[in-house]
Amino acid sequence: MEIRILEGDERNLCNRLWAQAFSRGERSTNWIGDDEGNDEDKPPVVVCGVFDSAGLQACLTINGYQLYFGENVILPMGGIGGVACLPASRGKGYAGALLKFAIDKMKEDKQPISALFPFSWEFYRRYGYEWVGVQRDTKLPTKILSTCLETENVRLLEDNEMERIKPVYEKFAKGYRACLKRPESIWKDFCTHSEKRFRYIYVAEFDGEIEGYVNFTLPEEGDDAHLREFVTLTPRARRALFGLLKRHEMQFTHFHWKAPEDDTLWGAFYHWDIETKIRPVYMGRVVDAETALALLKPSTYFRGEFRLKLVDRYAPWNERVLRVAFGEGNVEVEETEAKPNLRMDIQAFSQLYFGSPDADYLLRAGRVTVEDEVAYHALRSLVSGPPVFTNDHF
Repeated sequence: MEIRILEGDERNLCNRLWAQAFSRGERSTNWIGDDEGNDEDKPPVVVCGVFDSAGLQACLTINGYQLYFGENVILPMGGIGGVACLPASRGKGYAGALLKFAIDKMKEDKQPISALFPFSWEFYRRYGYEWVGVQRDTKLPTKILSTCLETENVRLLEDNEMERIKPVYEKFAKGYRACLKRPESIWKDFCTHSEKRFRYIYVAEFDGEIEGYVNFTLPEEGDDAHLREFVTLTPRARRALFGLLKRHEMQFTHFHWKAPEDDTLWGAFYHWDIETKIRPVYMGRVVDAETALALLKPSTYFRGEFRLKLVDRYAPWNERVLRVAFGEGNVEVEETEAKPNLRMDIQAFSQLYFGSPDADYLLRAGRVTVEDEVAYHALRSLVSGPPVFTNDHF
């Protein structure tokens, strides 16, 4: 077995694997093509492959994204995608070996955290990933909405006005951890019409300022509408856009959208016919604990110190005892010979770092070993912040 990074035309070898794994063998599958990752509009993509005597057997991509982690932090992130293995080679450990290679590569490329959308929660948990965040998938009947005078402030966004909603998204995204700092390639896809249907983006605009928007395509007759994104910064913008959706009652009976766990819909109104499913956002992993901790920017009012010992089979550099001290908005991290006063595995630490579930949840679940209450409260303060959410896929 040989694992290596694929370059040039060799990257195209993955298309046949991806076609079988993700698109039912369609020959038009071309995820990478001739793109070397040098397009400034796209995130850099590293393609990794496993070869044996029969050739390429498995591959994955590492997408070099950046994530908002609250108001003041932007973190480099390795987004794992396109994990595929030929059926005849499954069960040989190729995918696991490839994932270990990817963890090493992300450490080398200074991507201290990673995330992925799993085909199997248990498989990725073995390699240090764990579920992070809670999202609310809501299905709402258009008939229960009310007409609203504020809908008069809603209008269709023109194709040349896309720049006007980017600041709205950025302000929304900074209220969470893990929203993408979107590259231009995602924004282009965000507003592109499909071959069959137009894409509609409506904005709620008050006194010349956009306070929210909704993005959707109309469904097939009889189907529900799925909102690509529904973002509002104010209650009146949400009311106005709900009023717009009410006006589609003759075109679709229900619509769906993803919302973060702190969504305020139920604070505005509720109805027996609203359906809400709760599920994890995705899986996250801290690749380099020392770097990840040092990049945090805690409140200037917080200060404290603790010594942390992690268990991380696939990233042994994380198993050192780290002394973490913070104050006045700065964090200092260094290796120490002193005994740790906090212990946990990398899965629990990854949840803690991403922020959802929080420290108290993990403590009650027995995922954190505390030998010093002061140290625990220091850790709790350092990682406190907004919940996890993202509206993008990779």
